Amino acid sequence: MKRIIAFLLSLLILISLCSCNKVDFDTATIAVGNYYSDFEGLFIEIQKIICGEENLKLETRWTNATNYRFMYGESFAIEYYEKDKWVSCAKKDLYFHTVGYILEPGESVDKTYNIAKSFDVSKEGKYRLITDCFEDGNSSVKYNLCAEFYVTPNDSIKKSSVDFKAQYIRTGSK
Repeated sequence: MKRIIAFLLSLLILISLCSCNKVDFDTATIAVGNYYSDFEGLFIEIQKIICGEENLKLETRWTNATNYRFMYGESFAIEYYEKDKWVSCAKKDLYFHTVGYILEPGESVDKTYNIAKSFDVSKEGKYRLITDCFEDGNSSVKYNLCAEFYVTPNDSIKKSSVDFKAQYIRTGSK
């Protein structure tokens, strides 16, 4: 039921990117897609996408609907779906601070990921944010979580010219 609701909400969330320098096309639409997790009841979903002059940020919400505590950090990746497989969009080697955040049972936490500097999302298609966590106290088993989004050019916004004939009509008024 939660996946159905999330899918329906994702169809309603459309964000228009206008003049974002990090995306190759002038305008695009980014639609939020599905989310997946290795552990039932633990998930990450994209709430909002923000595009600025130097930023392309994914505002997410981590949700723990289980009876377990989880620990997550700063690391993440953006991948592009190409020819039936996921490939990294990293522009360079990635480095993250080693930090541990605790996600308590029944808790939801908002986290923002800035992807513009480290990842190339200039192609049309399906992308995903992928990250991981582990059960607090048991770092030997890692759980992967991902949230998809779609980038599509918005051709309806393209500028076009309109042909017309200008006429001067004398009306006799001042």
